[in-house]
Amino acid sequence: MTLFLFPLTSQSLPQTGERFEVLVDLAKNQSAEDLEKSAISWFADIPGRDKTRFTTFRLGLIYYKNKKWNRAEEAFQKLLVLYPEFSDYALYHLGDIKLEKEEYKSALNYLLSLINNHPESIWIEEAYFKIGRTYLALREFEKGKEAFDKYLVNYPSGIFRQLAAYKHAVCLEELKEPRRAFYEYQSIWIKYPNAEFVGELNDRLERFYTYPDFQNSIPSPHQRFARAMAFFRDRHFSRALTELLAIEKEQADSSDREFLDRVKLQIAKTQMRLRDYEQAIETLMDLKTRHRNSNIFAMIARSYDGMGKVDEAIDWYSQIISIFPGSGESRIALFNIGTIHLRRAEYDKAIQYFRNFSKTYRHDSSRQNAYWLQGWSLFLKGDYEKSLDVFRDSSLGKDSSEETVMMKYWQAKALFKLGRSEESRQIVESIIINRPLSYYALISEHLLKRISPERTLASIMAEKESVPETGTTVFKREEPRIDPLLTNRNYQRAGTLIRIGLIEYANEELKIADKNTRDKSIQMLKLLAPMYQTIGNYYRPLYLAVTTFSPQLSFPVTDENRKWWEYAYPLAFWDDVNEFSKKYGVDPFLILSLMRAESHFQTDVVSPTGAVGLMQIMPMTATHIALKLKSKDFNFEDMRRPRSNIQFGTWYVKHLLQQFDNHQVLAIPSYNAGPHRVKAWIREREGLELDEFVEKIPYPETRNYIKRVLQNYWTYRLLYKKTFDSGIEPQITYKVQGDPLPSEEWSKTFTVD
Repeated sequence: MTLFLFPLTSQSLPQTGERFEVLVDLAKNQSAEDLEKSAISWFADIPGRDKTRFTTFRLGLIYYKNKKWNRAEEAFQKLLVLYPEFSDYALYHLGDIKLEKEEYKSALNYLLSLINNHPESIWIEEAYFKIGRTYLALREFEKGKEAFDKYLVNYPSGIFRQLAAYKHAVCLEELKEPRRAFYEYQSIWIKYPNAEFVGELNDRLERFYTYPDFQNSIPSPHQRFARAMAFFRDRHFSRALTELLAIEKEQADSSDREFLDRVKLQIAKTQMRLRDYEQAIETLMDLKTRHRNSNIFAMIARSYDGMGKVDEAIDWYSQIISIFPGSGESRIALFNIGTIHLRRAEYDKAIQYFRNFSKTYRHDSSRQNAYWLQGWSLFLKGDYEKSLDVFRDSSLGKDSSEETVMMKYWQAKALFKLGRSEESRQIVESIIINRPLSYYALISEHLLKRISPERTLASIMAEKESVPETGTTVFKREEPRIDPLLTNRNYQRAGTLIRIGLIEYANEELKIADKNTRDKSIQMLKLLAPMYQTIGNYYRPLYLAVTTFSPQLSFPVTDENRKWWEYAYPLAFWDDVNEFSKKYGVDPFLILSLMRAESHFQTDVVSPTGAVGLMQIMPMTATHIALKLKSKDFNFEDMRRPRSNIQFGTWYVKHLLQQFDNHQVLAIPSYNAGPHRVKAWIREREGLELDEFVEKIPYPETRNYIKRVLQNYWTYRLLYKKTFDSGIEPQITYKVQGDPLPSEEWSKTFTVD
C-alpha cells in the first residue's frame, strides 16, 4: 500500500473535507456527465494510477450520499478491482446499495464477505446490523434473530443497539414466539421511551393487548414508573412529569402507599428540575406528613433557596441540623447555611457556620472548601489579618493544586491590603514563576503592577531562567526511531483518505490506529497529532498533551516544548475563527478560549441540556441568532458543522460584548450563565475589584468557567500573539462598576502579553 506521510500544520486543516461536502451538495443538482467532467480536475497533481483510484473512490461516495444508487454501484465495483487496499469500503457500500435497491441476496453476499475478510474494518459494526436487516427483509427470521443477537453481544453500547433490540423482537414475533416477542417489546418500551421507532412499537403492543393471552399484560404502574424514570434520565422532564402525575392520580386510592410515595418523591424531584419550586414544596409537604426523612427536608430547603426565599431555606436547613444530627444532610445543611449568609454579605454569620463545619467535620472532603470560605468571608468583611491566618494555614499549603495557588494568591492580596507590599510581591512572583499560564498568574501579574510597576512578567521570567532549576523533570530527548505507528495499516489508510478528502473516514481509521498503539511515546504523538489536526480532530491531541504528556506542559514555553503547548492550545478551525472574528470585531483568541472551555474542540458533543457543537449553542439561542443573521433555511443540525457553529457563537459573543461595553470579563460569564444573571451580580457587587468579582460569583460552575477561559486566553496570547495579532486588546478591567457601565468608569485596563 502507498504510504503517505507529509508535513501537516493546523493552518492546512479541514479544507479538503469541506470541499468534499461542497461537492456532495453540488452534485444534487448536477448531471452525472457534468460531475464526471469536473472530476477530471480533482487530483490533477497526482500521477496516473492513484489519480484514477482517488477519483473513482470520491465519485462513488458522492453518488452514494446523493442516493444515485446505480452510479454509486458502478463506481464501487470499479473500486474493488482498482483499489484492493480499500475493498472493505467497496464491499460495505455495495452491500448497502443492494439493500436500498431491495436486492437482498446480493446485499448479503457483499456484507458477509466484508465480515469474513475484513474483521478489523471500521464498517464491521454497521455490517453486522445491516446483515440482520437483510435477513429480516428476506424473511429469514431465524438468521435475522442470530444476526441481531451477535450485534447486541458485540456492541452493547453500539449506535444501533435500540433498533437492533427492536428488530430482534420483530424476528421473534415472526418466528411465532409471541410471548418472548411481547416481553422484549415491553422492555424496549420501558427502557427507550424516546426511540425513533416508538410509534411503530406502540402499534405492535396495542395489537398484542387485543389478544386474549395478553389482555392482562397492560403495563403495570411499576413499569410505567420505570418508563417515567427513563424519561427523567434522558432529561425529558416534562414528559416524565406527565407520566408520573398520571400514575399518582390512578394510584390515589391504592393500598400500596410506599409505592405512591416513591412516585410523589420523584414528582417533586422532577418539579425541581423544571424549577417549579412552589409545586415541589407542596408535594414535599404532603410527603413530610408521613415520612420523617432528612432528604425531604433538604429538598424543601433547596426549593425555597431556588425560589429566592432564603430565610425559609435557612429555617429548613436549621431544622435538619436539629432533628437529624450526624446525618449526611445535616452536614450539607450546615455548609449551605454558611453559603447563604455569604451570598447575603452577612459575613459574621457565614464565618460562624464555616468555622463550625471545619471543626465538626475534620475528615470531610468539603472541609478545605469550608476553611477557604471562612477566610474569604473574613477578607470580604475587611478583617485582613484574620483572613491571612486562615489562608496561611499549613494544612492547605502542601501541594501545588489550583486550590492551594488560590489560597496563596489571597494571602498576597490580604498582605497588600495590610500594606505589607514586599511580602505580597514575593508571593505573587512565586505564583507567576511556578504557574506562569494559570488564571492566578494572570491576576497576580496585575497585582504586581500595583505593588511594583517596574516589575514585568518578562523580567521575572528572565530572572527565573538565570537560576538553575531544581526538583523539576528534565525534558528528555528521544533518539529517533521507527515508531510502530508508521507500519500501522489504519494509520496508512488515514493518510490516504486525507489525500482523497474523505476526512470523516480518515478520523475513524486514525482512532483505531491510536487505540491499537499502546506505547504512547513522544514520537508517536508527533506523528498522530498533525494527522488528527489536519482532519479537524483537535480534541485527541489536546487530550494526550494534557494527560499522557502533561509533564511537557509544566515548563515555561520554550522552542523545545512549544509544540506540546500548541497541541494543548491549538489554533483550531483557525480559518473560520479568524474570518468571523474579523467580521464581527471579536478577538479570535477569546473565541478559541471559549471553544476550548465549552467543548475541548469536539464538533459533535451535546451537553445534557441540549447545547450542541464547538461553542455549545442552545436551540433557542441558535434560532434567535439565525433570525438576526437572516439565515435562510436554518436547521439546528447545522450547529454540528464547525463553520456554522463558529459563526453563530462568534456573533453571540459580539452581542454579549455590546451589552457589557466591550469588556470581556463580563461577557465570559454571560456566555455560561446568561447576561441577566451577570447584570444582577454587577448591581450587587458595584465597585468590587476584578479578582473579588470573579471569586464572588455564586455559581461554582460559572466561577470556575471564567477562570478557565481567562487562563486559556492568557495562554493563547502568549503562544500566538506575535504570529496572529488581531489588533484587539483585551478589556480585562480592575474595577467592576454598576449598571449601566459607562466606559469612563472603567480604569486600569491591562494587557496580557
